[in-house]
Amino acid sequence: MVRRFGLGRVGDKAGGLAGAVRSEPTMFLGRMDMRKIGGSFGSGEAPGVLTLIDRTAGTGFTNMTSAGGDSFGSKAFDGNYVAQSTAECIQLYSSADVYIGKDWGSGVSHIVTQFGWSCSSSGFNDGSGAGEAIQMRLYGSNSAMNDLTTGTLLHDVEIAEDPEDDTTFTWTDLDDVSTAYRYHKIRCTVPGGAGQHTRCAEVWFYETI
Repeated sequence: MVRRFGLGRVGDKAGGLAGAVRSEPTMFLGRMDMRKIGGSFGSGEAPGVLTLIDRTAGTGFTNMTSAGGDSFGSKAFDGNYVAQSTAECIQLYSSADVYIGKDWGSGVSHIVTQFGWSCSSSGFNDGSGAGEAIQMRLYGSNSAMNDLTTGTLLHDVEIAEDPEDDTTFTWTDLDDVSTAYRYHKIRCTVPGGAGQHTRCAEVWFYETI
């Protein structure tokens, strides 16, 4: 299932995602002129072409290094997100507070206008479920932020409950799209999930150009 926040739900696995491994969510491949999908832009969205930032660009960083994962979060930028088992995801054991991000490189910066997160085949966290809200935050910085809280908070949103499957979420109409940053990171907090394993299959960052 793919859920998009800010412009509503736009697709699901039954519509063609099930059983496939794709590089990006179907409706966000490459570039999309947002004016073609109708509606008006929110205060955090500028007219233009929504463009996926190349998942191979820059260098990843994360605290989700359990089960043989690396500090670059490579599995979250490999283009595979449908029906990903726990072994195919980045994860952090016994933690309900994680982050994954990108350093775009010296002299490179982006204004992120949309970001996405794809769950493992069992959802966000072993211990979450019905009634367990998930908090997602986007941060930007021009210096390294290899921890949970460093950086400028650009967006803060809550998911009502863990879908407990490989749902993909994307968020637009962000709170702050005014500044370009070299570093961006997504923080995921699962209240009540401490002592369990938090996982992520894939993340995406977009800019509007």
